[in-house]
Amino acid sequence: MKSTPADTSERYRPPAITGHEIVRIRLLDRLTSVGAASAGARVTLVRGPAGFGKTTLLAQAYRQVVARSGAAVWLGCGSIDAASRHFLESLYLAATLIGIEPDDFEFTATDLARRLAQVDPSVFIFLDEYERLAGSPAEDVMEHLASALPPQAHIVVGSRQSPRSWFLQRELRGDAGTIDALELRLTGDELRSVLQERFNTAEIAQLEALTEGWPMAVQLARLRCRDAQSLTDLLAVIERGDSGLFEYLTERVVESLSQDQQRLLRDTSILEFVTPQAANSVLGRDDGYALLTSVIHLQPIVTVTSDREITIRLHPLFRQFMRDQLARQGRHRESQLQRRAAEFFASRWRMLEAVQCALAADDPALAVALLDRAGGEELIFQSGPRKMHSIVECLPPEARPYSIRLRFTDIMMTTLNGQTVRAAALRSKLGVDLAAMAAAPDNNQPRWAATPLDPHWPQFAHLMAALAGDFLADMFDGCQRGCISQAYEADRFCRRHFAENECYLGFVLAFEVLLLARHGDVATARSCLLEYQGLCERNGFAPKLPSINPQRGLLAFLAGELGQAVSLLTRSADLRLDGFAEPEPLLAQVSKALLAVIQYERNNIEDAADVIAGLWVDMDATVPEVPPLALRIRALCARARGQSAETGNILGEALLQAQRRGARRLCQYIEALRMELSAYAQSMTPDSNAPDACDGLEPTAQLEEWLNLELERPEPSWMMVEQGIRALATTLRSAGRGAEARPITQRALVLARAQGRVVLEAVCLILLAGCDAETNPDGSVASLRLALELTSRMDVIRPYLDLVPTAKRLVIAAAAGRSDSRIAQHAGRVLQLLEDPAGNESDVWQTLSQRERDILLALAGSATTKSAARALGLSPETVKHHLKSIYAKLGVHTREEALGRLAQITR
Repeated sequence: MKSTPADTSERYRPPAITGHEIVRIRLLDRLTSVGAASAGARVTLVRGPAGFGKTTLLAQAYRQVVARSGAAVWLGCGSIDAASRHFLESLYLAATLIGIEPDDFEFTATDLARRLAQVDPSVFIFLDEYERLAGSPAEDVMEHLASALPPQAHIVVGSRQSPRSWFLQRELRGDAGTIDALELRLTGDELRSVLQERFNTAEIAQLEALTEGWPMAVQLARLRCRDAQSLTDLLAVIERGDSGLFEYLTERVVESLSQDQQRLLRDTSILEFVTPQAANSVLGRDDGYALLTSVIHLQPIVTVTSDREITIRLHPLFRQFMRDQLARQGRHRESQLQRRAAEFFASRWRMLEAVQCALAADDPALAVALLDRAGGEELIFQSGPRKMHSIVECLPPEARPYSIRLRFTDIMMTTLNGQTVRAAALRSKLGVDLAAMAAAPDNNQPRWAATPLDPHWPQFAHLMAALAGDFLADMFDGCQRGCISQAYEADRFCRRHFAENECYLGFVLAFEVLLLARHGDVATARSCLLEYQGLCERNGFAPKLPSINPQRGLLAFLAGELGQAVSLLTRSADLRLDGFAEPEPLLAQVSKALLAVIQYERNNIEDAADVIAGLWVDMDATVPEVPPLALRIRALCARARGQSAETGNILGEALLQAQRRGARRLCQYIEALRMELSAYAQSMTPDSNAPDACDGLEPTAQLEEWLNLELERPEPSWMMVEQGIRALATTLRSAGRGAEARPITQRALVLARAQGRVVLEAVCLILLAGCDAETNPDGSVASLRLALELTSRMDVIRPYLDLVPTAKRLVIAAAAGRSDSRIAQHAGRVLQLLEDPAGNESDVWQTLSQRERDILLALAGSATTKSAARALGLSPETVKHHLKSIYAKLGVHTREEALGRLAQITR
């Protein structure tokens, strides 16, 4: 290689090395690797906005090539080089530094390529700030030069925008490549490597979020961190532009823009994303597409291109800079732009952005007007509860007087969030407003809504507010009498007056399902749920509304279909059978509580305890089903684990919380649960005087009166009835007065059957068996037979231990004479669970081994020895062998005699 001539021109040498340079090895390797192109030199374009380290990267690549004794030419392009003659002269002068002959220049691209190849066929040509040549005659020179250079040569172009079509053609052939702004951003590893000496991992993550890997901003943070007292101070300095970043943007970016481009970026800085339509609306012009296209190649902008429109997003720091520029135009100008943006978003049904822009313009009246115009409370169905919650939450209190529909929406949202006390206060205020509205002689609409109200809307609001109150009231004062009838009235009202807008009927059906599940008929609730699902799907609401699997699971649970209930309550997003979104958080809590109940009733104590341990209940934001069910399972699991003191603590703390919140019915529920636990302890240790966590509670007239009142209601709550009857019947039976509980237990059984509540029906049958155990053994056995049939389908065994723990003989008799092997096997599981501390179990039964007991019960439930063997997983010969032993112990000779002996055990 020839010696380089002396030339001090700054254009022909890369910038000097600085001590804070960031080295991106991953990009350097791509620039300096040697490879052959198919036609001419290989070309690499390094394209990115200002401050993305293009010049630094090219300079590092230049030095790396020189360090390995390669030939490298550097040219910092100037505006004078736009002329092809000047561009060739600049290239020749830059090339003389690597030793090309300084004489007889032909000033053609071909001659220059020949001379460079003579020096080194693998020559590298670095062209910085190439955007100054874009679209100029100099690009013709570049096209010829790239084709004339040898295949081993490499041209590296640093530019803010792409060259003309010659580059694209080479790129399509595979002779060119691009390193774009996304690749120029610093990766997480690179950020850590340059910042880890000063910042910890969390602080680096904050800087990464602020700078988004923009090298210029990272460098400034790195340099200014020495002067900052804390990371917070440093971030504030960067965001304010005090670090010098804003001056850099002014000099390197803004001054290169036209007035229209500056106005576009300044006035649309109020938006997070800018489309041509949004730009036209905010700026009041019609050339938004052309403007956006003209600025894409400039400054730190992330560009997202869709099939329909182009979208740009300003880098957050550059956006802050433009917001500062906008602030200098005055508050009136910014408010005007925000109002235009609000109208634009409202026209696109993007109500959250519309409301936010209206509020940014200090115009809550406009925000409410846009909401009313879009449908008000109907947006809960059209946009989804989550989006509507975000909209309502960002509205200030002073916005409420502008629209009564907004106040009604507040009630719906607080109800969906389970905020019982706040919802009650809002309903009371709405009632006053509706009364005043009805009394207004001229129906002064501007006072009540930003847009005219439907004349039937006030009556709908009144009916729905009442339904919402009934939905939340069960733990406090209870629903008003006739709540189901009122739900039916609201249903008919919406079908009659809002036939064309099914959002209103959707509101009613959503609450009607839950009210019927708690207070009415399960089959009717299922019909309502199916209608609600169909309404949401045909109107396109479903994808934006919470999944209805919790409601399906609740109804399946109440109907005794526990297998299906578990499937529905645990169904994940990828297994959903409908088009709805994720479950609503409070109904997801209901799902967890029900799953815990099912696991407990199946005697999976640890599983139930694990599920309920993951359920956190906020008494001020929950639906009525969750607190009592969660409390019950926590207390029962603690008792099953032998933690009597823990059981008392759980109930005591829950009672204190309920009393503080004035939850009267929940207090009654807790007292009934304590009574049931005390009765169980007495049944298990009848001769012991040892204190129990719930000891000392006697059956009271208040409990019986409360339960009678609940059963007399047209819409009793299944939770209250079940807990009340369990407490009263077990307590009276433990006191030797079981017969007194029979009438009210029978009433509860009739209710359960009428409403299709199979779980409650099974509980009542087991309690009836306990009530009749001493006075009517035949009736007791008959009740247990019916109970076994129900619980075998549900795979439930725990209620027998909790409600009649000493009824082992009765269960044996109830299992005799059956023809269903499933019921016989189920009875065997129940018998293994039950205890008989008083020693009342038949001596004959005691003499049988566990295997012999299983075989005897299997024979009671099977027609043949083979079917019994198949049910137990044994061979017929093994069963026959055990039968001989059974016959000997029972003193019989045939299977029929053995089964008859089994049926007489309780006699």
